[in-house]
Amino acid sequence: MGVRIAVVGDYEGIIGPSAPIARLKARPDVDAVDVFGEPIARDAIVSTLSPYPIVIAIRERTPFPAEIVQALPDLELISQAGTHAAHVDLAVAAAQGLMVPCGPADPSKGPSPSLMPELVFGMVLSLLRDLGPLQAAMASGAWPASVGRSVQGRTLGILGLGRHGRAVAAVAKLLGMHVVAWGPTLTPERAAASGVEHVAELDDMLPRCDVLSVHLKLSDLSRGLIDDRRLGLLPAHAIIVNTARGAIVDEDSMVARLADGRLGGAGLDVFVTEPLPADHPIRSLPNVVLTPHVGFTVDRNLEEFASDTVGHVEAYLDRRLARAVLLDATAADVERARVGGTAD
Repeated sequence: MGVRIAVVGDYEGIIGPSAPIARLKARPDVDAVDVFGEPIARDAIVSTLSPYPIVIAIRERTPFPAEIVQALPDLELISQAGTHAAHVDLAVAAAQGLMVPCGPADPSKGPSPSLMPELVFGMVLSLLRDLGPLQAAMASGAWPASVGRSVQGRTLGILGLGRHGRAVAAVAKLLGMHVVAWGPTLTPERAAASGVEHVAELDDMLPRCDVLSVHLKLSDLSRGLIDDRRLGLLPAHAIIVNTARGAIVDEDSMVARLADGRLGGAGLDVFVTEPLPADHPIRSLPNVVLTPHVGFTVDRNLEEFASDTVGHVEAYLDRRLARAVLLDATAADVERARVGGTAD
């Protein structure tokens, strides 16, 4: 008798009909591959997934905290899309022998180029050139007057000069911006290699920023990092762009400052609570660009997710899985993965 496999979090309907999933369905040792396109309510995750020893999870859309992992003792594998499993309690998973592979299924495959600059600068340019209000006015029949602001000559501050931060820095320089960066372990040498000015203290960088772009992973080091005090260090005209994780920035304080003019604008793809509540006050602000966590939902990325997650499942079924978060992991590795690590 073959195994049953669940695909959870396929909101866009890209993973389920993909060629890798079709290949998985054709295997004689697989009984069924069931695709869940809508979010599974947290109180229904255990009952929904209990028949499945293997789960393919799309990013962190389905949480696996300790109580859920412990309630799924027959779960053997969570093949995780993306490069981290911060939403899985890896310490408990390790104790149960549950494997959580993520990242490329082919170990020889390097990281894909970051697509984050496309979203970051879409937001920045929309805010500086008032594209949203102008579009609305044009659609209504008006011919509005507008004085936009150029990015050229302005200063971009980057929090976290990892894969995404470096890519954003490269585009910013092409647009004529001066780029400064801070990260918890960022060195002057690494910053210089990207042609970026290193700033040793975050509090010294923030007053210089016309635009602040957040590219840290959520961890104990980054949670609440941009609190009310640090928001107050930004110039009143500054724009915050957060495509990383909502909890890195004090959301309530940011909303208050956006509303009363102490902060110029915000481009936000991530929020403390997702989906963003329908009555959240940030939805009604005129100086924001909001997107529903779409930084990674690009056709190329989703196709890679299908290939990588199915590749891990095939390797597991063929007893050749050698690259998983919990395989040969030290206690420190497990803890780093549990809290999400840092990317600078």
